[in-house]
Amino acid sequence: MIIRSIEDLKDWQTDRDEILVEELVDSAEVLHPEFNFSPRALKLVAAQHTGSCELCGEAEFTIRDALTGMTSSTCRQCVNAVRRQTLTHVIYPAEICWDCTITKDSLGLINGAFHHTFPFDDELQKDGTIRRGLNPLILAGRIELVDNVLTLLPE
Repeated sequence: MIIRSIEDLKDWQTDRDEILVEELVDSAEVLHPEFNFSPRALKLVAAQHTGSCELCGEAEFTIRDALTGMTSSTCRQCVNAVRRQTLTHVIYPAEICWDCTITKDSLGLINGAFHHTFPFDDELQKDGTIRRGLNPLILAGRIELVDNVLTLLPE
């Protein structure tokens, strides 16, 4: 599918995020039906695991739940399912996130995202070259969505 506008790109980004989050939460809920998966801050109390989850085998950590203020032993799968829901795309005025890399700490817990951004319009680089923006590339029919991956088509 050829991307025809920035709005198409934003819609794809929103839909893709919802699907990825839903898949992560659904897979965790299957094994942890009693856990509250509502989006909220879960703070790591100690940077070491306290054991292994009896339900999924993942490492457990002492976590403070910002919603309840309580601490509990919570597995990596549940922590990551909750934390992933709190990650959102920042809408920049002149660029959009083209692709995201979810980042994790040394314990394998989600701690953020690195956004690979692309400008809407052409930009003059420090070396004097011009970086093509999305608007001209979209108008030229050079942005395609294949297997849920954005691809820049050759000229």
